[in-house]
Amino acid sequence: KMVGRLLENMVACTMNFYYSSLNEEKLKLEKALKIAELKTLQSQINPHFLLNALNTIFMMALMEEAEETQKLIRALAGLLKNNLQKERKMITLRDELAVIDDYLFIQKTRFGNRLQVEKKIDPALLEMEVPQLILQPLVENAVMHGIEPKEDPGLLKLTGWREGELVYFIIKDDGVGMTEKRLQEVRRCLSD
Repeated sequence: KMVGRLLENMVACTMNFYYSSLNEEKLKLEKALKIAELKTLQSQINPHFLLNALNTIFMMALMEEAEETQKLIRALAGLLKNNLQKERKMITLRDELAVIDDYLFIQKTRFGNRLQVEKKIDPALLEMEVPQLILQPLVENAVMHGIEPKEDPGLLKLTGWREGELVYFIIKDDGVGMTEKRLQEVRRCLSD
């Protein structure tokens, strides 16, 4: 009889410990879920807050008749709005070029006459659908790695045309370039 009670007590203690551990794990998971939900909410709020703040600053610039500041704010707001529309996969080339124009306006303001831009895009391509952000990161790369390190003024060329069924885009800069060794590394990565 005594062994039976001892066994019952051991089983009861083991079960209590097991349920206690499960409750602890459940509490930890619930806490982690709450933190994840909060981070998700914050990531959604922050961009909207920034857009609202930019609108307020824009209105102040409007009242102060600061036209260049208004243009900069409008360009930055355009870039932020584009980033908020992540669910869009395809956009018109016209919209992609508008994003590039916003980006380049900000960079031209920053670099002054150190950044010159030439665009030659066939107008017949403007309503063509392209993947969102297919060109802007390449333009940004050319500015950041080609033009920015250069002391003299730099030229960025963006060209687009159609030949038969194929559409071609070239983004070219006369920036600092890269060493032959780095070029070989890039080519090797691209061929893999």
